[in-house]
Amino acid sequence: MPEPAIDEKTCAAAVCAAENCVWETGIKEVCGTEGRAGTITEMKLRLVKCPEYRWGLLSFHSTYGTMQKFYKELSGYAKTTKVEVGAADWFSKSCCRLLQKEEKWTQNLKWVTSVPKEAGYILWTELWGEEEEKLYTILEHALEILEAENDFAEQTLAAANETEFSRIDIFRHTITEAANFYQSAESVLLDWYAEENARPIAETITELLQDAEYAFLGHMARGMMTLRVFDDAGKRTEQIQRIHI
Repeated sequence: MPEPAIDEKTCAAAVCAAENCVWETGIKEVCGTEGRAGTITEMKLRLVKCPEYRWGLLSFHSTYGTMQKFYKELSGYAKTTKVEVGAADWFSKSCCRLLQKEEKWTQNLKWVTSVPKEAGYILWTELWGEEEEKLYTILEHALEILEAENDFAEQTLAAANETEFSRIDIFRHTITEAANFYQSAESVLLDWYAEENARPIAETITELLQDAEYAFLGHMARGMMTLRVFDDAGKRTEQIQRIHI
C-alpha cells in the first residue's frame, strides 16, 4: 500500500479534524486508522497549571433530570465567577448497592451509607479556582439551587480542603473498581455519548433495570455514559438496544 502524501494542507486538515471532533472521534482520528491520521507526525501537549484551590461537591438527586438541571445551572454560574469545573462525574444509586455488597469496598467508605434512600443519582463536581472567596460563593449558590429544587440540600457534602477532597475522591474511584470486580463473561459493558437526549435515555434505562444488578455512571460535562449489566445481561442488553442508544 503506497504511503499517503504528506503536505502542509493535508496535515492542517487532519489536525483540524482532531481538534473539532468529540473525544471518541478524536481518538479514532489518531489511533488505529489509515489515511489522514497517518499524516500526523508531531503533536503538542498543552499543560494546564494546577489551580491554587481545588474543592469538591458531592450532591444527591432524585432523578437524572434534576441532576442535569443542577449541573447546567452550576456550571453556568461558574463561568460568570471564573471558577472552572474540573470534573463532573455522576453515579446511579445502583453503584452504591455494588459497594455495599462487599465489605472490602466499604471499609474505608463508612459514610457511603448516608446516601439518601430516595436519591436516584449522585454527582461529584470538582471546582477549581485561584480565589478562595469565589469558591465559597459558588458552593453557597449550589446549595441555593438544591434547596430551590428540594433535592437533598441538607445531605450535600462539600470538600473545602485536601483531606475532605481526597476522602470523597476515593469514593468515585472505588465505584469503578467495584464495577470491574464484578465483571464476568456474562456481564455486558456499554459506552456511548449522549448530550441533549441524555435524560430520556437515563430514565428509560433505570426503569428497565430497576430489578437488575448493574452499574450506571458517566461524565456530565462530556456527555459520556457507561452501563455495566450483571444480572441476565443478554436479555437486558436486548431491551436496552431497543431504545436506540
